[in-house]
Amino acid sequence: MRQKQEEIKVHSKVAKLLFGSLAFVLLGIGLIYAGAESSNYFVLIIGFISMALFSLGLVFSVSKLIKSEPALLINQEGIVDKSSYAGAGAVSWNEIKNISFYQVKKEKIIAIELYDAERLISRQPLWKQKLMRINKGMAGAPIHLSSLNLSCNLYELFPLLYRRWNMSKSGGDLDIQKENI
Repeated sequence: MRQKQEEIKVHSKVAKLLFGSLAFVLLGIGLIYAGAESSNYFVLIIGFISMALFSLGLVFSVSKLIKSEPALLINQEGIVDKSSYAGAGAVSWNEIKNISFYQVKKEKIIAIELYDAERLISRQPLWKQKLMRINKGMAGAPIHLSSLNLSCNLYELFPLLYRRWNMSKSGGDLDIQKENI
């Protein structure tokens, strides 16, 4: 008897992002205050930049905390990536050309290369298109799943994704053991 693949939900590391963003927002406020006190415009500008960028991270992490939806959903149709600002959203298995694993210093990353990356990128808002093109330029793939954002072990997630992708190419509804990550 054939059974459907179980849906797998991976949540984000919200606490780390929340506290990290909050720390840098506070640092930015401190730099703004110090720059204004000493009339040092360079410090003032760095403070504003830090506060602005990490405020976005703060908003993103608070929204993730409130919504409590998975950062990554793996199902019969493909994946739904909401793990970062540049999260791709829904991507079907047949859009995926390759899945690879790489590491930059201590950060582990799963890169998902697409047959038509521009098609996926064009579905996104303009600001997200720019972020996805940066991702694509770094590793040839517009989708990056980072160990910094996901609450699972990427050494376990990678073979699971790869196996699901390969199963989709050979018919999809294959018998499958319960997979945990």
